[in-house]
Amino acid sequence: MGRIDLMIELEGGRPWRGETKRPTTRSPSRIQYTSHNVRPANGERMADLHKDYELFHSAKNGNFGYFGMVLSAISAAEQASSGDILRRASAAGNTYMHVAAKHGNADIVTYIGKEDASVLLYKNDDADTPLHLAAKLETS
Repeated sequence: MGRIDLMIELEGGRPWRGETKRPTTRSPSRIQYTSHNVRPANGERMADLHKDYELFHSAKNGNFGYFGMVLSAISAAEQASSGDILRRASAAGNTYMHVAAKHGNADIVTYIGKEDASVLLYKNDDADTPLHLAAKLETS
């Protein structure tokens, strides 16, 4: 049952046969992901915002040179590929590409797309892909 179907049932006064209360937090364990809401697979992990802060910050501010330098440093420290790191998502489901697209940083979006194109399909908790966020930026 989709979000719109649920709203129609609730507005129509018919009892809904599912969960009666909406979760109060966005805990990743409470969110069910489908093929339409792609999330990092089991082998991939959520971003640690404290450790990955510099990478998120440079994606937001558009500092392309610094983004590449921090990505290389994290990759070397964790012995992980840059693609593995770029697939990480925040608690709100935003990948580094979501952040860069939301703030109009085309150089970083292009770089991430070349490193791992699958990130283009990831949806955050608002069901937005990086392309959706970029389009919203253009219309605002």
